[in-house]
Amino acid sequence: MAKRRSNDPDGVVPADDKEAEAYLLSMVQEGIELILSTEYPTAGAQVSGVDCFYVISAKVYNGLETFTYTYTFKGLGNAKFELQGEPEVTK
Repeated sequence: MAKRRSNDPDGVVPADDKEAEAYLLSMVQEGIELILSTEYPTAGAQVSGVDCFYVISAKVYNGLETFTYTYTFKGLGNAKFELQGEPEVTK
């Protein structure tokens, strides 16, 4: 992933490709959580006794292909959300 490394002159992303992928996907997850908390600051954990879940899809380009990562978050109330399992990945 030489292109990725050339776009990261400060070396923020780990050099190892597997570690870099894990780091970058964690940043996608963190970004989604931030968007959810900003867009839905008053979202409750339940509505009429039913747990609230939020399903968010993000397209990720790895330099060769585009993948869609679909994340499921559970609403915890007070603008907090918890990832439920691993994201589903499709091409």
